[in-house]
Amino acid sequence: MAVFVGVGHFVKAKTFAEYEKKTLAVVDDRLPAARERDREETTAYGVLDAAAGRYRIPVDEAVRAMIGHPESLAPIVFNQPAAEEASEPEAADGAAPGAGG
Repeated sequence: MAVFVGVGHFVKAKTFAEYEKKTLAVVDDRLPAARERDREETTAYGVLDAAAGRYRIPVDEAVRAMIGHPESLAPIVFNQPAAEEASEPEAADGAAPGAGG
């Protein structure tokens, strides 16, 4: 029984090694172009939409800008309620809002 298990593991390993050599080791022809495009988009300046004032800057430059001026980062707020809905009514008797009474 142990011999069959050992042979089974050997056959699986050999089959996977052949599969890996034939399939996984093959580089897709599109990979070099994709790598170049990614490098360009992350390391170079560019115009995204001049009319809207959108430009691309290198990632390293963007990180340095954010670290140097964190106050310039505006938080993204989704589904923000209107100002009158967001504020809690003040208690008439001087108790803390929401204290119930």
